Amino acid sequence: MAEAYVNRAEAYIRTAIKGGDASLLQKALDDLNALRVRRFIAGAPNAVVSLASLGNDPGQVLQFCLDERRREFSFEELRWFDLRRYGMPSITHTFNPNEPFNTYPGQPIETYTLPPGNNNYVLKIPQSALVANPALVQNP
Repeated sequence: MAEAYVNRAEAYIRTAIKGGDASLLQKALDDLNALRVRRFIAGAPNAVVSLASLGNDPGQVLQFCLDERRREFSFEELRWFDLRRYGMPSITHTFNPNEPFNTYPGQPIETYTLPPGNNNYVLKIPQSALVANPALVQNP
């Protein structure tokens, strides 16, 4: 149910940004707040966000929604699909083999970068699916 609330909130925001009714921003925040009131202890700071606290700016409301989506689904393995949906941005990860336990002293720190739109964003289709449906073409 949480995903439906977040998806609808994002749809409201994107519609408002494209020139729709600005009241959709408040509907989006209402959806996000329906989730947030169940996630915070009553009276906790920042438990509920208002449109005024985001400067009535659709861009800030969208960023808040995307951040809320990331928090809400942080352990549900949806992040990869979100990154693809957001246009496959560049991702850089720095790997330090010396942390946290200094396991490989003296090993160099390495940086790995996935360029935007790279073919590595696409998963290979399993061979069993390709055999079952000869009309399928393997992803690059």
